[in-house]
Amino acid sequence: MAIPNPSKEDLDYSELMALRLKLLVGKGLISQQMADAFPRLEAAMNQGGLLGENFLASYQKSDDLYKRYLEKITRALKAIGEPHAEEKHRIVVEELATMGPAVFLTPWEITLSYLDRTYGDMDDVMRFYET
Repeated sequence: MAIPNPSKEDLDYSELMALRLKLLVGKGLISQQMADAFPRLEAAMNQGGLLGENFLASYQKSDDLYKRYLEKITRALKAIGEPHAEEKHRIVVEELATMGPAVFLTPWEITLSYLDRTYGDMDDVMRFYET
């Protein structure tokens, strides 16, 4: 998957994800287990087959780990000062507040790649990891 608004270095999104997770593990903000699992969960949540008609499977899969991991990772990105992370974390927390047993039919469509595409400027994020 290409980075929205790619930087001059044209680093692909999976490399950015790896840099982010490595930094978060190195700073002790997330576990290595979470860093290993998150890209697989993110990829699964971004597959169209888990949304739309199969919204219940999407909710169940996200409810197991993905939502907790996404909240913790966006909080950690905020803690290290990644550009636009505060807004992304706020969106995740607001979305989590609306997700619960009473609204389980709402499909989970907020992923980190969605947040990256939608909030802020990826060039800012890329410059943050170049230093």
